[in-house]
Amino acid sequence: MKSKILTIMKKEFRRFFMDRRMIFALVLPGIMIYFMYSFVVPSVISSMINEDEKPALYAVNMPASMRADILALDAEFAELSESDAEKAKTEISESDKGILIVFPADFDSLVSAYDVSSGKPAPNVTVYYNSVSAASQALFSQITGLLDNYERSIANRFDINRDTEFDLATEEGLVGQIFSMIMPILLIMLLFTSCMSFAPDSIAGEKERGTLATMLVTPVKRHEIVIGKVIALSVIAVLGGVVSFLGTALALPKMIGFEEMSVNANVYSAADYTLLLTVIITTVLLMISAVSVISAYAKTTKEAASLISPLMIIVILIAVLPMITEGSDDLCIYFIPFYNSVRCMNAIFSFENEPLRILTADISNLVYSAVLVLLMSRMFKSEKIMFAK
Repeated sequence: MKSKILTIMKKEFRRFFMDRRMIFALVLPGIMIYFMYSFVVPSVISSMINEDEKPALYAVNMPASMRADILALDAEFAELSESDAEKAKTEISESDKGILIVFPADFDSLVSAYDVSSGKPAPNVTVYYNSVSAASQALFSQITGLLDNYERSIANRFDINRDTEFDLATEEGLVGQIFSMIMPILLIMLLFTSCMSFAPDSIAGEKERGTLATMLVTPVKRHEIVIGKVIALSVIAVLGGVVSFLGTALALPKMIGFEEMSVNANVYSAADYTLLLTVIITTVLLMISAVSVISAYAKTTKEAASLISPLMIIVILIAVLPMITEGSDDLCIYFIPFYNSVRCMNAIFSFENEPLRILTADISNLVYSAVLVLLMSRMFKSEKIMFAK
């Protein structure tokens, strides 16, 4: 039995690795991800911010107390009269750039004379900006921050965190926060995409070409054909997932802001990667088994792709759930297919993994895979399904 299964596996490996197009399809997602995240995405973000062209900063009734701080901002400064304020607002609205700050006349005197107990409204500073422009939004945040700091300083009675390093976040905590949000959904999508790339052609494609019918009349038992195909396709899909994972992991630190935050995946131990690998392998087995069952039912690769698409949407939605919902720590959730894998990945990347929960998820995935393989074996024994036209 083992030799026959190995023969089927060798056939699948030979069919795959002798085809340059399939090998290219295996490594292409990882290369594209690395290229996109390293160069295209940062370039797009940079062009949106448009760092080369400074936004305009217009001020009306600029007070002496704020002049130095506002002039220090990275913007093209211009002081306007009150009569020119409307014209500046129109320009900001139409050009998608710039900021207009309108101070009350004699702002410093009004602030000094203001008495909270009088019940009168405090002097008001109006800041106009255009939310369509990333540069205008960034400058708006800087200016409102300056104004808030100045407001606190004029009533200062004590200092906070002066000359003290008050951020106690560790590199491990920072990396865990970033990777636990991004990597699980990316891995699930990449693994499922790899499964979709190979399984339909191996089963539905062979049905369509008639080669599977020839294989079914050989002395090899049909459940041996199923097991050999599932294992071989799982190995190939894991290779595709690993390539995509490496492309993602290498590219993430190059994204805007990540380099400054010193994102470094070296904080993960060999045990973390081992646990992650077990989750990936069992998840791929489940995905391949599910996709293979659908492919066995389909008559052509085109029909298989259409039938698999709803499953892919469901899997992606499940992968997104931990990002938008508060997850439960109940052990029972680790019996839910696909969701258990996402939760395990999330826990591993956030350094909150518990071996019992991961073991539960791995065993569950293996059991579900075995059930699907058994179902597929029964499908292979059905002449109506395997020889349907």
